[in-house]
Amino acid sequence: MDKKLKAKWVKALRSGAYHQGRENLLYDGKYCCLGVLCRIAGAPLHRIKESTMPQGVGPTYDKLLRPDTQNKLASMDDGSGVFAGKAKTFREIADYIERQL
Repeated sequence: MDKKLKAKWVKALRSGAYHQGRENLLYDGKYCCLGVLCRIAGAPLHRIKESTMPQGVGPTYDKLLRPDTQNKLASMDDGSGVFAGKAKTFREIADYIERQL
């Protein structure tokens, strides 16, 4: 992952400027951690109701994050999969991104 974009993403997640939602990149003014990445990377988000990053919108997102990484972060954000019932906050996700990506 590009170091400048990673730093910008981590800062955005910790800023409090984005309200955390679940199961959608952006819905009703709330973002998934991946929706925040789409926003800062320049994707034209309106009301995207998807749980994975869009194809053909703005940069090629699979080049930013591998699909398995996207899935892990979405699971952390939503409290699903191995994180069932244990959703992580944006700050916790930012810490993970800083350490692992």
